[in-house]
Amino acid sequence: MADYINAQTIAFPFGHSDMKMQVAYNAAGDVEYIGRARPGALDSAAEWQLAKITYNAARQVTLVGLASGTNAYTKVWNDRATYTYA
Repeated sequence: MADYINAQTIAFPFGHSDMKMQVAYNAAGDVEYIGRARPGALDSAAEWQLAKITYNAARQVTLVGLASGTNAYTKVWNDRATYTYA
């Protein structure tokens, strides 16, 4: 199977644990964004699945939302703060 990404899914010619993952933290030191992409994907490429973690005042997780409300691998890691998460 070829190594490719389309608008809805990702082909896995490698193990799921081999996915590239990025994490960004907020000012309080909590994980705010998590991104996953195929190995070798550039941070500037539209090949990422992005999630944003929202916390309440007690720093408890209240939502893990997906960029544009989709789990597709079509977002750009470098643009993570510009998406709407649901």
